[in-house]
Amino acid sequence: MKKMICLLLTITLTLGSTITVSANSISENSIEKESVSENSYIAETYELSTVKTAQATEITQENSAVLIVEPALSSEEYEIPSYYNSYENGFATTTKTQVGDTCWAYAALATMESNLIKSGLADKNIDLSEKHLLYFSNQSSFDPLGNFSDDYTKRSSILTGGATDIFAPYYFLNQNGLVNETVTNQYTLTDKMTLPSDLRFQKDYVCNGCKNIKLTSDNTEKLKSLIMEKGGLYMIYYSDERYLNGNSYYYNGNAPANHAVEIIGWDDSYDASKFALTPEQNGAFLIKDSIWGFIWISYSDSVFASNTNAHYYEFTNTSYDNFYSYNGSSLITDLNGCDSYLMKYTSKTTENEIETVKAISIATGSENVSYTINVYKNPVMKEHRIDAWTQKEVMSGALDASGFYQITLANELILTSGDSLFIEVIIPREAILKASSTDLTNNEIAYYDKMESEQAYYGSKESDGSFVYADLYDICTPYICVFTDGFLSKKDSLENVNTENTTMEDAKKTNPEIKEEKQLQIEVGTLIKDANGFYYKITENNTAMLYKAENTSITKAVVPMQLICEETTFTVTKIGKKAFYNCRKLTQVSLPKSITSIGASAFQNCKKLQEITIPKKVETIGKKAFYNCKALKKVTIRSTSLKKVGTSAFKKIKGNAIIDVPNKKLKTYKKLLRNKTAKNVRIK
Repeated sequence: MKKMICLLLTITLTLGSTITVSANSISENSIEKESVSENSYIAETYELSTVKTAQATEITQENSAVLIVEPALSSEEYEIPSYYNSYENGFATTTKTQVGDTCWAYAALATMESNLIKSGLADKNIDLSEKHLLYFSNQSSFDPLGNFSDDYTKRSSILTGGATDIFAPYYFLNQNGLVNETVTNQYTLTDKMTLPSDLRFQKDYVCNGCKNIKLTSDNTEKLKSLIMEKGGLYMIYYSDERYLNGNSYYYNGNAPANHAVEIIGWDDSYDASKFALTPEQNGAFLIKDSIWGFIWISYSDSVFASNTNAHYYEFTNTSYDNFYSYNGSSLITDLNGCDSYLMKYTSKTTENEIETVKAISIATGSENVSYTINVYKNPVMKEHRIDAWTQKEVMSGALDASGFYQITLANELILTSGDSLFIEVIIPREAILKASSTDLTNNEIAYYDKMESEQAYYGSKESDGSFVYADLYDICTPYICVFTDGFLSKKDSLENVNTENTTMEDAKKTNPEIKEEKQLQIEVGTLIKDANGFYYKITENNTAMLYKAENTSITKAVVPMQLICEETTFTVTKIGKKAFYNCRKLTQVSLPKSITSIGASAFQNCKKLQEITIPKKVETIGKKAFYNCKALKKVTIRSTSLKKVGTSAFKKIKGNAIIDVPNKKLKTYKKLLRNKTAKNVRIK
């Protein structure tokens, strides 16, 4: 069922005090997280209790869920100077002049440019495309997975109608593209402009969060510290030329904010006499205005006591393949009074594909809130409660600021065709989303939002601590989204994975409907996991390949020679492609003598690995197998059967490293390793 809502801009969200801005009239966080993998049974895969290694070696692993956000520094951590200017320091770009009522787009991208420069992802010459944002944000929402392909948020035209202050972050967090102006410089920005549809999801940068700070008199020092840390912040203020004197602006009335800008600096000594009206104190913030250029706005301006929000953006180098969401429009709906929220998604993989759940996004309209996120695979609902599941991942933490957050799973969760997910967010009442109405004339925005039954639920906490859920069908959609990597062919990827340690009998107690229909069999291609958190893929002739290390924070890795599963012994003969990729804390590795090949990028970016011994039977070392292992100072090759070493296999290891080879193979291996090691590496 569809609801068509066409209204004067009404939505206010504590995520960002949502105000429509028009040129006509003229938040920060500290995160603590933990991740727990809870036990349950997965049919037709293997429990941890049945998988043993022939070599019993304890390996310490540091599992934790990671929020892809660095905590903002407090004013106590920065020494706040009396004067600061991001533009003079190379962290803000030059001013642009807006076309039409588009200050929101210019301010958002100006802020993003500063945030990208400060994060080291761009240089001071960055120029993001307002054309791309203005055009595609005014089209029907498009979702390659088909969850909101009919939804839209539309202004009256590309250049008119203004927008809310969360319009841009919502648009980019829905995985629409953020591109440089070079992508669109052949087009002219007019109401009639059209862009090729294939540009929509092109991305030069990936936005994965937006954080707010309240504009209050108590937050002045915090605002300054964020400007220094992030380069600039998006802000909305009341703009009226009558209160502008040269490049100095001061207004102390109650008119609603109507113009978006970037705030990039301050001067505590800015003379109060420079303003058209004389404020109570010296001092002003520097803003980048898309109409007036760089101007100074008094510390006493009403905006800095308005309790509205300024915000900045977070970025990442990680771009996920798939995005699951039902939030196609930017209509934010009131969710007050709920104890928890639940979103259900079904994997879009086909029968021969898999995908991996990587991250969850949530949004909060409140500051200083604790949360728990439970991710259930193939859950079963009974009497409106979550009763059983086949895998569960738990993440918890605290959020200091309102805003949008992306949180990665410590333990990957594998989905295949027909698998479903419940994302349960337990957060204090009134914390996840809140909307109210603000009536601003002549700014019409139309929302078209689709909601189906059994997609979203709200929960009420019972006396026993459980949650009873009711369908939010035809009411609203919480902002709870899922990011996955895939879709990959099963024969080249993981099969269904059992990451639990529960017997069939225990599973039946949890869910009596589970039935053991057939005897478990271990087939070629099956993936199993040992107690150390290593995944192994069964290969032919009772052999296995170490597919991947579940936890990239491990410091030690002892690969067993054999696995024993269901009374069958499998010999580990291969280290798979990217098996220990990005295990940046890994310092020690022991490989069994049964290993015959080491896959491409198997140990790439293991920056603390210092020594490695290549066993006697190894015949191939893949491309970039030890690439960028910067601390690797000694490689001992015991094999006399080495026939192939891939490109850059030992590039970017320690400059004075030694590769020790068998004497009788010295000449052969020097030739084999030529141009595949770092400079100054000695082969002896």
